[in-house]
Amino acid sequence: MNNKQHIVALEIGSSKIVGAIAEKNDNGVLTSRFLETEELSNCVR
Repeated sequence: MNNKQHIVALEIGSSKIVGAIAEKNDNGVLTSRFLETEELSNCVR
């Protein structure tokens, strides 16, 4: 059976925001599908 789970992570830091999406297959193997970094000019404080 092709039962895939998705895991989403979001890090909001003081100088950038990073978002990631990974996929977990039936064997428990994680595969990174998406990673995006956004640099901030007005820092989050």
